[in-house]
Amino acid sequence: MRVARLGDFTLPTVEAISALPDDALLGTLTLLTGLTLAIGTRLAQRHKSTDADAEDVVDKATAMALLKLKSERWLRSPDGKNLRCPRPVGGEWRYSRRKIAAYMRGEPLP
Repeated sequence: MRVARLGDFTLPTVEAISALPDDALLGTLTLLTGLTLAIGTRLAQRHKSTDADAEDVVDKATAMALLKLKSERWLRSPDGKNLRCPRPVGGEWRYSRRKIAAYMRGEPLP
């Protein structure tokens, strides 16, 4: 698949479009509507998937209790950082209950 770049296509003039038959315009508009809807759906799914699930998010103290840690130092290590949610929640790093469970079972992290 190749991405279109600026200048790859020239836009027709208003005069050229007004000279087209109505059937051709209707078909083109239908295709553009479908493309726009598909792009919007894809963007909405992409942004939705990055949000943290409210039931999956735990704070640092809960993560330490689940991992049976006595200090938070390990959570700052690369392995501990892998257990974080993708983005800070409420301005603070939170941890994923699913990732902690997978780590405890010895499974690869999602």
